[in-house]
Amino acid sequence: MNICDLPVLPARHIGDVIGLGVPQMHYLISVAEDVGAAFVRRGLPDRDATDSSLDDILHVQPGDVTQSLAIMARRASDLPEPYVLLAHALSGGVPRDLIRYGRRTLEMHEEISSARQAPAVELTEISGRLIVEELYDTLAGFRTLLSKLHWTHENAAWLSTYRVVMDHLRHARAGTTSELMEALEYLAASGAVPPTGSPTEPPEAARQLITEASAYTYYALTLLQIFQPDDFEDRRRTASAAPAGQFQFLAEARLELAVSPHSARPLIDAARGAWHLRALSGTLLPVRVPPART
Repeated sequence: MNICDLPVLPARHIGDVIGLGVPQMHYLISVAEDVGAAFVRRGLPDRDATDSSLDDILHVQPGDVTQSLAIMARRASDLPEPYVLLAHALSGGVPRDLIRYGRRTLEMHEEISSARQAPAVELTEISGRLIVEELYDTLAGFRTLLSKLHWTHENAAWLSTYRVVMDHLRHARAGTTSELMEALEYLAASGAVPPTGSPTEPPEAARQLITEASAYTYYALTLLQIFQPDDFEDRRRTASAAPAGQFQFLAEARLELAVSPHSARPLIDAARGAWHLRALSGTLLPVRVPPART
């Protein structure tokens, strides 16, 4: 049937045709943040389908630490508080991601316990595996995006740097090493600084991706250094005396990464200062990325 052959219906019947228009019924749908941003502009500079189709948008804000603890108490009451704090920091308090990280934590605990036939697993091991796994997947995504751009022999060292760092992460699934930490420091401090062996700048379209990947690596490295030492609780009590040392501040830094890596870095620097970790920048760039263990 040709679309021109369809009958022309009065406006009051159009909703019935597409399944809407049911008396005393409202439809609840989930939309992305950019859709909500377009809706609140109220037709400025011009009206679009978003403004014309929705009655109202309710913004669900990320939860704070107390709310994350309450959510996980209902979902996984046997998950110790430090693991919930890690999930909160990784998710930024977004409930969907919080539950995903909590579920993955329990899966890792079960995998390790079954392999060793021992129920006890240290916080440092679980946290290290979770952060390394998340960082590996994120950098793999960045490298895929970077691979779509035009590279030359002169600036291909940028891509090689990511490959070597991902090799470190792949071989460090069972635990962190000094070589891994040095590689992450290199990538976290580099930003848009050319890596060793690359005398030229990356493609213009790659610069923002490189800066974003560097900032996220900086955040993941910070979490590794917070959770890896054995004296976590003592250091947590000391750090939490300052606002920047609290886990809610870390979650806010994670959310800021979605806004801009440039505005997120000062927050990460402040958090590191509260946890007595040195701030990293291009001026403190390590000499090179060490080769990965095989």
